Formats: sequence, C-alpha cells, structure tokens
Amino acid sequence: MNIYESYQFIMRAWNDGASSSDIYHMMVDWVEEYRDKLKTDAAKKEAAELWDRFETNDSINDIVEDFVYGDRYSGIRQEMTIV
Repeated sequence: MNIYESYQFIMRAWNDGASSSDIYHMMVDWVEEYRDKLKTDAAKKEAAELWDRFETNDSINDIVEDFVYGDRYSGIRQEMTIV
C-alpha cells in the first residue's frame, strides 16, 4: 500500500464503523510510516502535531475525530485527496 491507499483504508474503516481504538492504531501506523512522505508544509506540520498528541494523554476519540473530519488536520485530508 502507498500513502494514499493507507489513508483511504483508515477512512473506509471509519465509514464501516471500526472502533476509535482501531482507527487510532491505524493512524499511529500511518503517521509513523508516512509522515516523511507528505509534500505540503501544512500536512507535515499537522503530522508532527498529531504525533505529539499520540504521546500525550489526549482522548483517543478526540484525536480520531479531529483526524477524520475536524478542521485541525484539514491539510492532511486535502493532500490525501489530491491524487
């Protein structure tokens, strides 16, 4: 899988009703594997912030919701839908 396919896999899992915990772990794997392959400065910055949130006590639900549909990670979503 490439960066775009892996991202779409996360979004499909969300749409199919996967648990927030499962989505969270997919996100961790995605950011770990692909953060250096993001092209835009906005997406790179958001991926770094997301990684920092993984290491804090932020709510898994909040992180997942921000990633999937919140304004906080719109740069990542925009880059992943440009294909």
